[in-house]
This record gives sequence, structure tokens and C-alpha cells, in this order.
Amino acid sequence: MTRFSVPPMMRGMARTSAGPEHPRLIDQRGADGVTMLWTAARRGRLALVRWLVAQGADVEIPGSAVHATQVMVSPYCIAMRSRRAEVARYLLDHGAQVDVFCTAFLGLLDALAAHIAEGLANAQSPHEDFHPVTPLHYAVDGGSVAAARLLLASGADVRTSGGRLLTSAASQGSIELVGLLLDQGAEAARAITRVTLRNCGYLVPHKPLCFPTESAALRLERGGAARATRSSGCTAWQPALGRCR
Repeated sequence: MTRFSVPPMMRGMARTSAGPEHPRLIDQRGADGVTMLWTAARRGRLALVRWLVAQGADVEIPGSAVHATQVMVSPYCIAMRSRRAEVARYLLDHGAQVDVFCTAFLGLLDALAAHIAEGLANAQSPHEDFHPVTPLHYAVDGGSVAAARLLLASGADVRTSGGRLLTSAASQGSIELVGLLLDQGAEAARAITRVTLRNCGYLVPHKPLCFPTESAALRLERGGAARATRSSGCTAWQPALGRCR
């Protein structure tokens, strides 16, 4: 979890009315690109959010608590996700944008449909430069099955970094998301090598596919997850469905 602390120079700025002496600190990004505004929004610190915005903080600089596995979201988006309604309204009133990525992450279907109508179903996030990241990644990382279904029905490409999609869905223990992605052609062999899997189950045609009841690490080898077996001869996915002991 990102820890928030105000640097000494920033505390000094807060005591003045003439504005910051060190303006670059306002939007300084720490681990995972997190700014003070992003962290304040996530924690619901409305007074600090107001002060930072008054000093010129950029309300669109995104961040992520765990960027290795999660997409980058805006301060408004994380405020909404964290149920900081007052902070979210304030940011919206001060220029925050509710773009296709935020709507997908939050599962705001009407707004997402409007963005899709503008041809943004496969838009590339401007905040990601290592792997292609689309609204579908935001929907899956946000845990929104409905948003993922809408995007896929509108032409979103599940093959774009599909392994990352499956890894995210599996780490959340989401039966519906894993099943949906597999049905749409995501390849288990492309998932990140080791994933922590939790309670859920899904049937691939002719092969039971489910997560073990206990937390476990499963190696998703080339050829599909169903081939990874235990000493009993069962796949690691079968016991939770009661197909194997």
C-alpha cells in the first residue's frame, strides 16, 4: 500500500498564502507514478485535495497501488473506486475527465457505451508504454464483468496482451471473467508464469477448469492450464469442482 507523507517543504508551503516555492513538488510522482493528489483522493482527504488543486495540481495524472498488475487510473477514478464521493465530485467540478478507461474500470456502462460509439473500444492507454493496454484491461482489472462483456461485444480484442487479462481475472478469483476471456479466445499459455489462484470454477469444453480451494501457485504452461497436474493425476483445477480428490 502506498504511504502518504507530506515532505517538509510541502508542509512549509501549506502555511503560506503566496503559493508554493517549489511548484514541481505539487505533481511530483513517487512509486508507480503516484502523486500526492492521487493518494489524497484515494484516502478521501478533501481538504488536502482542495489545497493541491488550488496550487495547480494536475487532476489527470494517474497512478496505481500495484502497477505491476493493475492499470493506471486517474485521481477521480480512484476516488470513485474508493467510495470518496465528495472528493470525486470536487475533482469532477475542477476538470477531471471521465474517459473510456475510467468508465471501463468503474463499470459505468452508459458512459462506456458512449465512448465505444466514438470508436474507442480498442483505444490504447496513453499512460502505458510497455504493454498495450486497452479499455478491456481496465474493465478486467476493475472486476467489471458487465463492462468486459460490453467491450467484447463491441469488438474489443481479447488477444491484445491477453495473458495479462487472464492473470488479472485469475488473481481476483473471478469465475465469470476467466470464463468470458477463455470463451473469447484468450490463451492460458500466455498468462504470466505464476499466478495465485483462489476459489472459483469454470468448465472448458470437455475439461474441468477451476481454481483450487486453497491459495496455490499454478504454472500456466504452454498447452493450457488443464495440463498442469498434481501427484494424484488430477489437474490443479479439478478438486474445487469435486471432480477429483
